[in-house]
Formats: sequence, structure tokens, C-alpha cells
Amino acid sequence: MNQPLRTFQSLLLLTALCGLTHAQERPSQPPKPKAERSAIANGLLGSSRSKQAAGVSLRQAMAIARENTGGRVLSSKSFNSGNQGAQIHQIRLLVDGERVITVVVDAQGRVRRR
Repeated sequence: MNQPLRTFQSLLLLTALCGLTHAQERPSQPPKPKAERSAIANGLLGSSRSKQAAGVSLRQAMAIARENTGGRVLSSKSFNSGNQGAQIHQIRLLVDGERVITVVVDAQGRVRRR
């Protein structure tokens, strides 16, 4: 076998072994209870940074919309509301596996259906 091919095979094997070792070293964390996930999504726990003037983040807004409607998020957009730089979030959800609804989550986390 020629030298470049042998070197390539050795590097490939080394990369695969390192990937397996790295995957085994990660500690598995048990899933968080639903109440705690909800509190984190709503920004009540786990945030070391100061509150943003803009209100809830897009990720938090998606979690709020999912909990409020029980649907699955299809798409989401953020807009400036013009009210002191606060953002509003428009989220489209699939509800009951057949209906698509649009909700708006404002900077305070209030949900409004369109």
C-alpha cells in the first residue's frame, strides 16, 4: 500500500476514535421537569444577564405560544413595535394536526390570536 493512502487511513481512524471518546465523555443530564422548562422559557429562572428592555426573546415567545395553544411551531418572525423599541413576535402554529393559526406574543409575554 502506498504511503499517502496509509496516512489518510490512519488519520481517518484516529478521527473516528477521538469522536467516540469525546461522545462518551459528555455527562448525560436528565430532562428538566416541564414546570422548570416553562419557567426558563418564560425568563423566570436561569438568566444571569439583566432583563432586556425589548421584553421576551423569540425563543421564549415560541415556548409561550406552544404552551398556550398546544400546537407545533411552523415559523416565527420578530418585529419592532415602535413602542420604546419593544419587539413583538408573530408565530405560526399547526394545531390539532390540521389547522394553522397565527399568534402574536408581545414584549410582556401576552398572547393574541390573529
